[in-house]
Amino acid sequence: MTALGLTGIERFLIGEAPLHPVRREDLERIA
Repeated sequence: MTALGLTGIERFLIGEAPLHPVRREDLERIA
C-alpha cells in the first residue's frame, strides 16, 4: 500500500511523512 492517495495529514499520521510546521497547523486546524 502506498501513500500516494493519502493526504499530507494521513501520511503524517501513518508516519510516512516528516513533521512539518504546515502539517502541524493542518492538524490543529482539524482538531
